[in-house]
Amino acid sequence: MTQGAGTFKKPVIYVTDTDYEVLSRLSDVGGGASAGARLLADELDRAVKVRVDHADAFVTIGSHVKFRDVSNGQVKDVQLVLPKDADINAGRISVLTPVGASLIGLTTNARVQWSGAGMRKREMEILSIEDPKMVA
Repeated sequence: MTQGAGTFKKPVIYVTDTDYEVLSRLSDVGGGASAGARLLADELDRAVKVRVDHADAFVTIGSHVKFRDVSNGQVKDVQLVLPKDADINAGRISVLTPVGASLIGLTTNARVQWSGAGMRKREMEILSIEDPKMVA
């Protein structure tokens, strides 16, 4: 939700203990060298950690996510993956990209802003999340 004069309140995000460990190592290895690594580290700092058995209502590594780009109304279906598994042509985006780091931990209907190409502010709304264990 937008608040005040152009400030955006970030939504609460959740991360499993397992994802937290993997993502912490990734953001440390990146050393803040990329915008995605810096954003991921910031997101992890504010995330609420939960047990794996409570990871059914938010974006985790491997989740299939449908979101709407608020600026143009375009809907995208992506899978959030580790960098080694990323393939933009197949709809698999790395958690170390700005949009990927922004997705981690979000719940359905949450809105988040991130800086896109040329540092242009972008906003997306999460429409649906499919647990990676439930996708065939």
